[in-house]
Amino acid sequence: MAVGFHPAPGVEANDLAASAQLSSLADETPEGRSIVVLAKEKFGLRAREMHELEATFVPFTAQTRMSGVDLHANGTQPTMRVRKGAAEACARVCRISGRNVSASRREHG
Repeated sequence: MAVGFHPAPGVEANDLAASAQLSSLADETPEGRSIVVLAKEKFGLRAREMHELEATFVPFTAQTRMSGVDLHANGTQPTMRVRKGAAEACARVCRISGRNVSASRREHG
């Protein structure tokens, strides 16, 4: 169960909570549900209407060790991708897409 949000250096706690909540909206695991509730309780964030998001949810799998959401604008390619899960799994996705993940961010999840 989620008990706190621990942002990496340079990341605002509210932004982390909003991203974690967004990527957990379709996550039916106890962990996913607890993230939605924690973001609401600690930051007053309300769940968004899924039909308004133009979102494609990425379910958690044991193989990927992560889940998330892709946000679209007017039916286009994803304009934002949010993932949550095992730190190394998320860092691998970043590296594959050409992004660098600093050690401090990996340590903070």
